[in-house]
Amino acid sequence: MFNGITSVIHHGSNSIRKSDQIINVFGSYNYLHSVSLEKNWRIKLNMRSNKLPFIIHLGEGSGETIENEINKLFKWNLFKRKIIAVHGISINANLADKLAALIWCPDSNLFLYKKTANIIELKNKIPILFGSDSNLTSDPNFWNHIRIARQFNALNDEELINSMTSLPGELLNVKGIGKIKNGYQADIVVVKKKSENNYDAFFNVNPEDILIIIRSGKIILFDESLEGECAYLNYNKIKIRGSIKFTDKEIVAIIKKLEDHKVQLPLEISIVD
Repeated sequence: MFNGITSVIHHGSNSIRKSDQIINVFGSYNYLHSVSLEKNWRIKLNMRSNKLPFIIHLGEGSGETIENEINKLFKWNLFKRKIIAVHGISINANLADKLAALIWCPDSNLFLYKKTANIIELKNKIPILFGSDSNLTSDPNFWNHIRIARQFNALNDEELINSMTSLPGELLNVKGIGKIKNGYQADIVVVKKKSENNYDAFFNVNPEDILIIIRSGKIILFDESLEGECAYLNYNKIKIRGSIKFTDKEIVAIIKKLEDHKVQLPLEISIVD
């Protein structure tokens, strides 16, 4: 949320209660961790009655074992269920025809494997969505992920932005997200513009540059420069990477609970008394 992200898909078996969600966490998919770690994955893949796509770690790394996992999954996809692969480092254009999409996590891939998927080749075959993976294996500043992806020149600027905005909602049939458009959910993030070029301005954002975050029409964070306009909200003061922001009591309570348990937050975030 502090990166300005308002909607995510959590790739995990444990669902997050709607009441506990600070941002939108969508569950419009079937979960399989991976061929190697998911018990009874063949049964789960073929016996689910819904028509939602399956999201699974696939092609994560390289070598014979990884290639065997890919071949096993495609062999046992008896009913040709839609499969969205996470990582896909070992997936080539021929194999891509058997996928519905790829979730690309370049920062985590480089940290763990020193390489990533061949997006230049794959983007002509399947939709490319953008992912962050875990904070344990990637930068907590999501904007650094985006900048790393841009350096590959595999997706142009518009494609890269679409991979994390409009395209995920379209592919997963989650209506009303990913665009600023009449009838769409009012998820809006306003940031300080640090370049005259719109694309450069977008790719140069950091969490401290965020001026306001609106989720479903509700302000959930704003910068101190907007304190006068937003004073009616009676929000609490926090500091993000040296920049003063205001957010609601619910979010501050979560930060305090983590601080009380000596949990180090991924970003430099603290409560200001």
